[in-house]
Amino acid sequence: MRNVLLSACAAILIAMGISAASADDERSYDNRYYGGNWHQNDRGPETVSPGSVVHYLQRQDYRHISKPIRSGRFYQVRATNAHGHKVKLYIDAHSGRIVDVKG
Repeated sequence: MRNVLLSACAAILIAMGISAASADDERSYDNRYYGGNWHQNDRGPETVSPGSVVHYLQRQDYRHISKPIRSGRFYQVRATNAHGHKVKLYIDAHSGRIVDVKG
């Protein structure tokens, strides 16, 4: 019985490792930028923290970044882009990616 249980656990761990390594998993990509700052909240699935959004935008050459405000499944952020133009960014709260830029 013990051998069967250990074999089942090993199979599950191997399957999880293979699927995580082979899948184009946005979370594993984004964790390089966000330092693993994913969290579960009372609004549903995992989301990127507001601080991680700011850090990501800084790496994308945005400056004067406002505090990210959560609105539905997006964060809204005002910032200045690399060309000095003021823009409003819509960031997907689950993937952390920029969805729309207005300005």
